[in-house]
Amino acid sequence: MPEYSYICDEDNEGCGHYFTVFQKLSEYKLLKRCPSCKKHRLRRAYEDDIAYGSVKKSDGAITIGHLADRNSSRMSSSQKAELHAKHNAYKAKGGSLPDGMKRVEKSSEKPWYRTSNQSDIKNMTETQKKNYIRTGNKNG
Repeated sequence: MPEYSYICDEDNEGCGHYFTVFQKLSEYKLLKRCPSCKKHRLRRAYEDDIAYGSVKKSDGAITIGHLADRNSSRMSSSQKAELHAKHNAYKAKGGSLPDGMKRVEKSSEKPWYRTSNQSDIKNMTETQKKNYIRTGNKNG
């Protein structure tokens, strides 16, 4: 369902009120009256409109990085600045966590993909490399 953004036009004696409305395409009607000041000074903010649908990539895989990039691109610069300030404020106060939560401790053990020697991989055949990537075993 599409989200339509409106702003009460301050350049035309409006109050500057900004809001969004969810409407079905079949029920779309351009709004004219501001719900805040009741003046007929609304205009569509097309640059902020978003049509929601399913998120799919061509190969069907949706990654956390893809979703983060998509959400970041939808944020305004003021929203990004606010999020950045919130993050830095959390770090500045010593990183204390809410009650009942604790930090995950990093393991000193290296993951399987970092334990191999690069020369071992260079000496493998293409089939061995594919099997190593797929299974994590050098002899598989």
